[in-house]
Amino acid sequence: HTRAQIAGLVLNESHFICPSCTTPHQLFGSPAAFRATAARYSVNVLGELPLVPGVSQGGDRGVPYALYSAAEASDPGGKEWKETMASVAGQVWQFLSRK
Repeated sequence: HTRAQIAGLVLNESHFICPSCTTPHQLFGSPAAFRATAARYSVNVLGELPLVPGVSQGGDRGVPYALYSAAEASDPGGKEWKETMASVAGQVWQFLSRK
């Protein structure tokens, strides 16, 4: 019996970037409990993704948000989302490469 290994955790919709003030707002509360859970289980936090309306809209159209061009990904938080996902992908790739 083998134990599954976990590359890490990603907090989805961790915050929303207000389009008028560009301030991150934690709509669902502080990420402290999420981070504490990762620490308790010795699992890396791979990233914390902002809530970006284009992610849902792209899914509804069948187009992954990660494939949007810079012009399409003009949502507040869109650049952060794409950069965070690129980092997550890199970390997962490194994790898999060690296997």
